[in-house]
Amino acid sequence: MLMAWERWQNLSPEEKERYKRRAREYTDRGRETLARRRRR
Repeated sequence: MLMAWERWQNLSPEEKERYKRRAREYTDRGRETLARRRRR
């Protein structure tokens, strides 16, 4: 966990934004999948 944090600290702001955007896309896709399953 600490190594991951250090790696995160070393990322440039652009790379951090890219990671955040990807994480948001994953959570949105997961939420959509759950909602679709619930509707059935």
